[in-house]
Amino acid sequence: MRAFVIALLFLACAGQLFQPVCSDCCDELYAIDPAAALMRDLMLVDEINTRLESKKMPVTFNYILSGGYFNMHSARMGCVGSFRGGFASVPPYYNLCASSQPFSHLEVTLAYRIYRGVPDPILSPMGFGDLSDRGVNAKLALLLPEDSDYVLPGIAIGADDFLGTKGFKSLYIVGTQVWPNWNLEASLGYGAYRIKGLFGGVLWMPFRQCCNDYLRGLSLAAEYDATDYKNPQIERHPKGRDFAHRINYGIKYRLWDCIDLSVSQVRGKDIAWSVSTYLQLGAPWRLLPPIDDPTPYCAPVISEPIGCLRTEMMLAEDIVYTFRHQGFEVWQVALNGNCCGQLELRINMSTDRWMYEDEVYNRIQELLIGLTPTNVDLVIVTTETRGFPVQEYLFRQEYLEAAQEKRLSHCELTFLSQEREASNPCGPCYTVLYKRHNPLMNWFAGPKLRYLFGSSTGKFKYAVGCSVGTDGFLFHDLFYRVRFGYIGTSSLPGSQQDVLNPSQLPNVHSDVLLYYQERAITVDEALLQKNINLGKGFYTRIAGGLFSQFYGGFGGEILYYPVDSCWAIGFDIAKLYKRTYNDLGFTRKVRKYDGEKVTYIDFPLYQLFLDLYYVWERTDMDFRLSLGRFLAGDKGGRIEVGRTYASGLRLYGWYTYTDGHDKINGQIYHDQGIGFSMPLDIFLTRSSNERWGESISAWLRDVGYRTETGDRLFDLIHNTRL
Repeated sequence: MRAFVIALLFLACAGQLFQPVCSDCCDELYAIDPAAALMRDLMLVDEINTRLESKKMPVTFNYILSGGYFNMHSARMGCVGSFRGGFASVPPYYNLCASSQPFSHLEVTLAYRIYRGVPDPILSPMGFGDLSDRGVNAKLALLLPEDSDYVLPGIAIGADDFLGTKGFKSLYIVGTQVWPNWNLEASLGYGAYRIKGLFGGVLWMPFRQCCNDYLRGLSLAAEYDATDYKNPQIERHPKGRDFAHRINYGIKYRLWDCIDLSVSQVRGKDIAWSVSTYLQLGAPWRLLPPIDDPTPYCAPVISEPIGCLRTEMMLAEDIVYTFRHQGFEVWQVALNGNCCGQLELRINMSTDRWMYEDEVYNRIQELLIGLTPTNVDLVIVTTETRGFPVQEYLFRQEYLEAAQEKRLSHCELTFLSQEREASNPCGPCYTVLYKRHNPLMNWFAGPKLRYLFGSSTGKFKYAVGCSVGTDGFLFHDLFYRVRFGYIGTSSLPGSQQDVLNPSQLPNVHSDVLLYYQERAITVDEALLQKNINLGKGFYTRIAGGLFSQFYGGFGGEILYYPVDSCWAIGFDIAKLYKRTYNDLGFTRKVRKYDGEKVTYIDFPLYQLFLDLYYVWERTDMDFRLSLGRFLAGDKGGRIEVGRTYASGLRLYGWYTYTDGHDKINGQIYHDQGIGFSMPLDIFLTRSSNERWGESISAWLRDVGYRTETGDRLFDLIHNTRL
């Protein structure tokens, strides 16, 4: 009994020794050490995120990279802004696929299928390889399983191959129930056309909650394949019509959360496999950290008034040096005594580093708080792009002084110093302290990539080379750009125009093959452009020269795009001259097919458009509508819808409706396509507002074609107001 009592006392004392510190003591500790409080909060957030992530059931993808199993679909989707690309061998086809998730409830997939061992009777002798098919697939979720925290099933409707040759067309509706506690999901759906009748699938991740990272990504899956294999109108490959049963089963494996592998049996006869990769480009993402970016300006604080101790030249040097260190190029510093008797400090600057306006404004704000003299009443900072002012920020001395003394927060200063239209100085006294002209010459180099689907069955052709050039300003504000190109390797020589469906419109675009086959050094661009801010939200530009490898001429544009406006309207007109295929000359003749007969006609090449723009900031979407005459003479409109993600990536698609009556396989075709624009600084250790983008149409046609005539005003201005 005595030993038992002694043991209890020992355990009680030990419990007191190892008892956690009470909350009051913790609060005192954290109050004394803010770093400890921050570490506690970060650990708490990390724990919450870990629990939330562990509750999520991973999404698997089928052989065309749509949320699903092997051949069938589920109602599940990836994360917003995610992109996938991959290859699949699904006998008797090879699949090259890409998919994106532009919205949380919308999935878009591109599929390029090659009929293994089936030559194209017309195009294979021309070097296009086996018969192939390309298509666009989409799936819209009415309800995702994650929307109800996996309580309710997800429901989605989808369409496969609704654009293209429609050789794999399907319509379907599918529901998916997820049981995360059991690491299980099951789907049931109904389809039409290629997917005919009821279909379903089940997936189990036995090691999802395992501590071993390499076991956690293993999945076992099976599905009931409702593909109408017996119908030769649906299954066009002779070897694809033979099947033993409709149960497909296999394994899926996710490695490092970025690579998906899949192996399965399909049709009860063949082994299919796939590999795909995943990138989350929609979220703020960079391949390299921005270690070369300067920190926001904080010291030294120089508020000495302009006078004997701080001369005007010293003020200009302070501004130019510190602004340049922060990624801004100052073009002019001036003092102006305005009509109200106030002393204005005016700074004209531009930047090729910072992409977003918030970042530009915050850094300018910090610079002015630390550098503005006390006897300056107003500071006006004007932002420029391509040699013309876009907008300006006005800061009052009392607000800057209050922010320096911490009596005014940065949010309050932002509210009191909003941007406004760029203005010209007024007053009897205007003194330029520093002036630097725009650079005369900047060299650049990059790849020259041309690709197209040049046949009626979607055969891919390419040309790869290099492009070098220079740009700059003549006479201080006249922008020029010259670019030379050279094609190093190409699959284009010997390629023909679409021999099955030649365009019956004047060939203003479908003859690009003849330009790309040139193997000498080409002058791809040589233009002059003058941009002018007319004031009160009006802008204009005049451009002339060689706009592209295909066209030269001259054009003009006027745009109304006021500051703080979510919309803009403009008018664009251009007179074009078609360039010859192999030199710097021009030709008045344009190729045109009369049936299958080639003719050359005199055709007036001009285009004019009324352009409407709208930016829906709440959803990060933008809409662009162009109404007018396209280059081939057809009249109508073009609507473009895009979305910009937190990473700076912009995805967009367009559809054009005109009276051109261009026909493909007996059906009227309206130009449509997709494109992207992405920031280049994701590959750099410093921020940059330079971008790179590509776009591609569903078909290489002449209908709805609009050629570029220099840098459009809306893009120049909008990119400074992101």
